[in-house]
Amino acid sequence: MPTLGEVAYLAWEHAHGRRYDHEDWLGLTQQDRDAWEVSAAAVLAAPAPAQQPSDEDRIRDAMTEAQAHPGHVITR
Repeated sequence: MPTLGEVAYLAWEHAHGRRYDHEDWLGLTQQDRDAWEVSAAAVLAAPAPAQQPSDEDRIRDAMTEAQAHPGHVITR
């Protein structure tokens, strides 16, 4: 079973249509394989990007705020 680094490496190859540094996974230096492993682990550990609220959510929030604070201008 391939490691996360190898999967990332193979995905890079697939995306570019060529081999990275003209080597297959086992032809890479240990230092390069370790770098791919660290990179793949960092991607897994990264937080998911926050989703933007939908227009419906923003309108509902603005209406709730307007009801809670009559007379204030809502600028969202």
